[in-house]
Amino acid sequence: MYIWNYVFQIFMIRYWEEAYRQIPVFTKVQPGEQLAEFLCTPEGFNSIVLATNQDLTDRELMGVLLHEMCHHVVFEEYGYDVTPHGFEWMAEMMRVGFEDPDWESDGCDFFSEEEYQSILELLPKEEECE
Repeated sequence: MYIWNYVFQIFMIRYWEEAYRQIPVFTKVQPGEQLAEFLCTPEGFNSIVLATNQDLTDRELMGVLLHEMCHHVVFEEYGYDVTPHGFEWMAEMMRVGFEDPDWESDGCDFFSEEEYQSILELLPKEEECE
């Protein structure tokens, strides 16, 4: 589903003024209770994978995507050896609006219904994507 790449672009503009490169966002079945995954290599081949099997709404997945985008930004700033949920990531999460982020901060409750609807209004219409 291409919607997530558009949402990535909207978030990159909204939260980071397009300061970082866009990476692909995919969806697939994730193991266990995993909601998403930020994949990266030392060479900079990065992507985000959102879970299709965790019964999350699109609003919840948008928050999860923002969580994963914070990993991407930290990777871009500090490199491959940064701690996944370390101080740099927590600072980035707080900068975009998460309160007291930690390992449990998955993003599912980040966006209110009103915020979610405002993001949907920014997405291209279906006929524009063809």
